Amino acid sequence: MTTRDRILEIAASKIGNYGKGSPEVFAIWRDVLPPNLSDTQVHQFCNKEDWCGGFVLYVLREAGITTAHWHISDGILAVLPVKQVPWPKPGDIAIKEKPFGHHMLVEWWNNDNDWGDIAGNTPFAARHRHGSSVGITYYSIDPLLHAADTEPSPALPVLRMGSHGPDVAELQRLLGIKDDGSFGPKTAAAVMNFQRSNGLDADGICGPLTWGKLHDRP
Repeated sequence: MTTRDRILEIAASKIGNYGKGSPEVFAIWRDVLPPNLSDTQVHQFCNKEDWCGGFVLYVLREAGITTAHWHISDGILAVLPVKQVPWPKPGDIAIKEKPFGHHMLVEWWNNDNDWGDIAGNTPFAARHRHGSSVGITYYSIDPLLHAADTEPSPALPVLRMGSHGPDVAELQRLLGIKDDGSFGPKTAAAVMNFQRSNGLDADGICGPLTWGKLHDRP
């Protein structure tokens, strides 16, 4: 399975009927918004904001190709080094500028008048088929894929609060803390401290960049 296939697999797994303020959308925004925001602030945000951009960023983070967080005032293009292209590949980002900046993940593309997406927005995360590309701008995720390819241990899992098992125990051993195999608050704090000291985004989630730094240590 390619990384692009994995992106679309994750997006498809989130298809369902839920909208602004729902627990599912809160979980997406909690993951992609800066970790210094409180749950109350995240609730306020997800109750009023459309979540299509958050959905796209969430999927890319889950696929392990970015650790970027959403910029509330700027959106996804401010945090991802994607590049505009005339036509997309599956897994690329499509943005419809009007009447608002609607973000989509391209699922398939035959031509300008026949393509499909997987997108999240009120009240559904769903597949859509398009008969035109008028008003749509495509952005390639190739720069993200190339960056991910240079990181060590790409097969290691993304670990976060609530994760369990031998991979968590290995993470804890590398951090020098009790290796009980349960990713709780103490492990999250240790991950964040390590990330801060190594110039990484301190989100408390162990993805490819954090694994790479851990394995680079003497």
